[in-house]
Amino acid sequence: MLFEESAALANRLKKNARLLHRNDNLSASGRGLLQTLNLHGSMTVPQLAAARSTSRQNIQVLADRLAEAGFISFVSNPEHKRSVLVALTEAGRTLLSSANEREATLLENLPQTASTQLREATELLRKLRFQLGGEPKRRRAKNEATVTIATETTTTETAKPAPKPKPTAKQPEPVDDDELPVSLL
Repeated sequence: MLFEESAALANRLKKNARLLHRNDNLSASGRGLLQTLNLHGSMTVPQLAAARSTSRQNIQVLADRLAEAGFISFVSNPEHKRSVLVALTEAGRTLLSSANEREATLLENLPQTASTQLREATELLRKLRFQLGGEPKRRRAKNEATVTIATETTTTETAKPAPKPKPTAKQPEPVDDDELPVSLL
């Protein structure tokens, strides 16, 4: 039942997000990419794809559209000559802030749901996600530190460049319709 309830909740959250952000023309995918950049700082397209569990092609299409709208920019990468960094712009930060406020208001207005219950549920879902799929090392915003995420504890290390992904022969995982370029900004 956990899988069914989680999928149903994810679909409901996506629908509510589309309604909440329709005036900004912000898709769930776009909002997620902006949130990832806000939380972890500038990243390359391959790093974003790994963090978002999707393909580099989907991230590139989405990043191009967000850049065209002025919410992100492509900046030079001092660690790699050909792989630019995707950076959140001030307009992107402002858009994300207003989106987060709308979402917080929606959750605050849910009847019979306390903020402590939401925090506990969020933490439980985060732990399940880490245990089921493991999480790669993630950078904090502004390259402050690399955070290693474990099932119970979080430790901080010195920032290091992300390792290059190893090629694999496994089949690509199916992508949710909301993650396909058709539904992007």
